[in-house]
Amino acid sequence: MSRVWLVPLKSRDPLTLGGERLGCDDPDSLQALRLLMQEVHPRALMLFKTASLLAEEESAIPRESGANDTAPFDTGKQSSLSCGVSMARLELNVPGEVTIGGTPGAMRLSSCAEALLNRLPAVAEVKRWMDDAPIGRAGLPAQAAQWLEAMQRWHGEGWDVILLKEDGQQ
Repeated sequence: MSRVWLVPLKSRDPLTLGGERLGCDDPDSLQALRLLMQEVHPRALMLFKTASLLAEEESAIPRESGANDTAPFDTGKQSSLSCGVSMARLELNVPGEVTIGGTPGAMRLSSCAEALLNRLPAVAEVKRWMDDAPIGRAGLPAQAAQWLEAMQRWHGEGWDVILLKEDGQQ
């Protein structure tokens, strides 16, 4: 079973997920919020999969003898060619902020996550889109209206806001 979270990003480097993550457990309200934000702008509320956020540990990556340790396109960096890990789990239902990267030995972002985060629009741009769009709470399910209010508050703090989807949670 999947669970989707509305998450403030307090920092992009290191990636810091705010402690006030909201579980989007009502599928109708989530759909209403996503449709509304799609009308605002297709990139106003982006969805990420938690499994694609974390990088594989270099020591956990099996290598064949003589295998090329660089990506098929030369980035000059070592790459596991992996877009996330299936073994590690990012726990979003625990209290407090979650930081990925920034310190030696900490969880690291995958290259795919870095690329997706680089595509996030600036907070000021999202705020402008939302200000320019006729966003009304009329007709929105109550839960979706609360999530929209949280998004606007987080944007006011200067934080990005994303949706994170956990797959296979029971």
